[in-house]
Amino acid sequence: MRQNSRFNPGEGVTQQYFAPVSSPERAVDLLGDHTPVVIDDIVSTGRTMVEATRQLRAAGSAPPMCVAIHAVFADAVHEELVAAGATGIVTCDTILHASNRICVADSLAHAVRQRL
Repeated sequence: MRQNSRFNPGEGVTQQYFAPVSSPERAVDLLGDHTPVVIDDIVSTGRTMVEATRQLRAAGSAPPMCVAIHAVFADAVHEELVAAGATGIVTCDTILHASNRICVADSLAHAVRQRL
């Protein structure tokens, strides 16, 4: 485990994180009984996130939480993630979707105001 000095945890959030790993088996070894979080910037076809979720579950991990910045979600990606074993799917509201739980409007507005 590495310490991330830039991370300011909230209540109930662990202050340490795991670096990316090369295999789902290694991830399961490192995570123990913790919930894995699969993060992707743009989820269009969802192949990467669906496959990562499947591999983690096949390796014996707890159902992962999937987080995406831009939820393009072509076809039935949301349903495929659930079928692959995701415990939840959370996305930013940059593209309207039922999974939107992270609002970026205030941060964007603040950044724009600073530049004007």
